[in-house]
Amino acid sequence: MLVLWILLSLFMSLLLLLLFAPVKFRIDSTRGIAEVKALLVVKGGLLIEQNTLWLRLVIFGFTRKWNLLEMIARSENNTAEEVAKDQEKPAQHRPGKPKKMPPFRKIKAMIKSFRVEEFVLRLDTGDNALNGILFPVFYWLGQWFGKTIEINFVDRNELILEVSNTPARILYAYIRS
Repeated sequence: MLVLWILLSLFMSLLLLLLFAPVKFRIDSTRGIAEVKALLVVKGGLLIEQNTLWLRLVIFGFTRKWNLLEMIARSENNTAEEVAKDQEKPAQHRPGKPKKMPPFRKIKAMIKSFRVEEFVLRLDTGDNALNGILFPVFYWLGQWFGKTIEINFVDRNELILEVSNTPARILYAYIRS
């Protein structure tokens, strides 16, 4: 009986960890990354290094990278061969119900459950006159939202966006709406 309680408590602990652990999405144009962090020990995303697009996965500090462009090229070659094989076979139609999208209010509620952790936007249009006109607008937007929104004159464009959420908040927003 004790073993059953231990297994049940371990299962519930794991379930609570999965529900309430933060999931962070980060886009950083200065470093050229778009990544997802989950459970504070798993990180994965897209990375641009040496003009190549990489898919990177980090679990407990162990890193593995795949060249995404090579993977796409290989899959396109395989797809061309599969299409040639499929053309030989007669097409089979599977009747079924089309999947319904959730209502717009549920999608909106789920999007609103995300929290913006960091937002930095620095923009240069390349036209000094337009930059001068937009400067007070960007200053006002930065003050209004309490985030770093700037226009500059030094040809530097930068976007850093980090949002976080937990599966529990997404589920609660879906059920509540």
